[in-house]
Amino acid sequence: MKKILFTGGGTLGHIYPAISFIRKIKEKYPNTYIIYFATTKDQKYSVLKEPLIDEIYYFEVSGIPTNKLKIFKAFIKNVKAYNKMQKIIKQNEISLCIGMGGYISGITIMACNRNKIPAVIHEQNSRIGFANKLVLNKVDKIFTSFENTIVPIKYESKIECIGNPRYDIAKMAPQSKYRNKYQILITSGSLGSKVINDIAIGFLNSDFSKKFTTTLITGSKYYDDVIKNVLPGNHYQIKPFSDQMLKEMGLAGIVISRAGSTTLFEILALKCAAIVIPSPNVTNNHQYYNAKSLEEKGLIYMLEETALKDNLEKALEDILKKYDEIMMNLDKYTLNNVSDSFLEKIKLYIEGD
Repeated sequence: MKKILFTGGGTLGHIYPAISFIRKIKEKYPNTYIIYFATTKDQKYSVLKEPLIDEIYYFEVSGIPTNKLKIFKAFIKNVKAYNKMQKIIKQNEISLCIGMGGYISGITIMACNRNKIPAVIHEQNSRIGFANKLVLNKVDKIFTSFENTIVPIKYESKIECIGNPRYDIAKMAPQSKYRNKYQILITSGSLGSKVINDIAIGFLNSDFSKKFTTTLITGSKYYDDVIKNVLPGNHYQIKPFSDQMLKEMGLAGIVISRAGSTTLFEILALKCAAIVIPSPNVTNNHQYYNAKSLEEKGLIYMLEETALKDNLEKALEDILKKYDEIMMNLDKYTLNNVSDSFLEKIKLYIEGD
């Protein structure tokens, strides 16, 4: 029985792709034993209760803080996690480690490398995260989601662009064959964004918004504040969250959202005309580069946050003019099943002696 160690956490953007890959591996190789290393903060995510994960371990790890005293504390914390990982790894005959990103992923791959266990990584964003950068020299393959992902020249031979497996999931979701381009969905992730919600309030209170039917998903934190500040109207509905986000996106004529990898591949799979607003508060400004790679292909409309306040109305007018062109480009866009592609690339580790 082959044992595969998955690792990745800190955000669902690292965890969702891992679950997709795990399901595909178990579908093809049901006797494969899956172990998962996550962070203690990831215990809140119900998706990690996935029954196809045979064992899961949670570790307290830390990124690198700027405060000197906190750096020492983070170092001690990570060394403890590393030593605990070593013990678990040595108790199991692991065939492959698959790193999905986040600090937990980098530390796990280092522990596996010490034990001569082969490893691969999957990078969801167009700019490689800090933890993945640390282990580029310790992995056999670097799977990427975007074609414009940059790595040092000496590692370019390791790169294979396969996409984000969230695309496979989203592609199966229901979507309207006849989109009403005046039906808008505004969302900014599970936590929400104050900036986007504030702009949405101004938009919904404007006469311009009355030509649209808008659904605004605020995030639980901002719901009450939004409700207090929106004028009465029958041209919108406001929700704190949605557990049917793919369905909401599939019915919308225009989606306004952030530019995380998961969201962008949902947009591509569901063929949504979208205005994407990259968050500037992310590592390496990766959301901007995620969006830029798709904007250059005419697949989305990008609006930077610094220009958001005075330009949402203009962006909507622009995307309405370009609507047919964007939808045509989305119809032409195809991606092979990402999980199938991934499995094809790693099957030698599972089937080999």
